[in-house]
Amino acid sequence: MGIRAPKIDRSFNGVVLGESRDSDSDINYPVFCLKYIHNSYNLDLCSKCDQSFSKGFLRKLHRISQLTWTDIQFGDRKKNGSEKIARQSIRIPIPNSITNDVKDFLSFYFNSDRGRIIGYRSKGNVFNIVFVDTKLEVYKH
Repeated sequence: MGIRAPKIDRSFNGVVLGESRDSDSDINYPVFCLKYIHNSYNLDLCSKCDQSFSKGFLRKLHRISQLTWTDIQFGDRKKNGSEKIARQSIRIPIPNSITNDVKDFLSFYFNSDRGRIIGYRSKGNVFNIVFVDTKLEVYKH
């Protein structure tokens, strides 16, 4: 008589681990990526400002993550919505990792209206953060 190994549940919230769920019907809220963040407009800027910027940045990401892309699209740009920014409106060099097929960026205000999170949406629901603009200088407003 052998010893049985315990049965391991390899799922989390009904998704088998390692299984991809990329369709809009499964996930319709933003997933954040910091891989392509600009070297000069990154999270270090938040820490160089007063503590309210770091807290405001995290609060904003949390708030946005609770919304659907539809809510974000139709929301007030100064609150939980976004503002569409044309690529040619960006005043500073865009990192080479951002290909020319990215024509527009989305901007989210944080820390009242003293900072902006600027990036682009890719692969359905992934929001790639490219700039953390604490001086409001990445694009003309």
